[in-house]
Amino acid sequence: MLILPGGLRGVASIRACRPVLDAVRQVAERGGWVAAICAAPTVLAQLGITDGRRATCYPGMEPEMGSAVMSGEQTAQDGRIITGQAAGASIAFGLKLVEALRGVPFRREDVRRVLDSQPMSELFGGITEEQVLDTMFGS
Repeated sequence: MLILPGGLRGVASIRACRPVLDAVRQVAERGGWVAAICAAPTVLAQLGITDGRRATCYPGMEPEMGSAVMSGEQTAQDGRIITGQAAGASIAFGLKLVEALRGVPFRREDVRRVLDSQPMSELFGGITEEQVLDTMFGS
């Protein structure tokens, strides 16, 4: 699985690095897992990887997503392409990556066990476990 981190400076560095762009393209063409969060999904769009696929990105960067089908959700998966909105979606994005590698969807109870191991309020200043679960599974 190839994962592109977000951040505008990071994305500028990725775009300026031909070997990284070539690696992303090759992994996608060979049917490997490709994931990107925050501004990084725009790199996938630049390479045509998200064309006609469901995707999400940092809010406000949708115009840079070409012909991707924007979901507006915190995470989006279309085949072996996974995208996430921003740092606020990092838990859902990370769990989506693990879920993809496991090959089995998480159940609400599975995620609750993970979240119970470290209270969310300590990690993300006020985000509750229920907010994470509702984001992933609905109310």
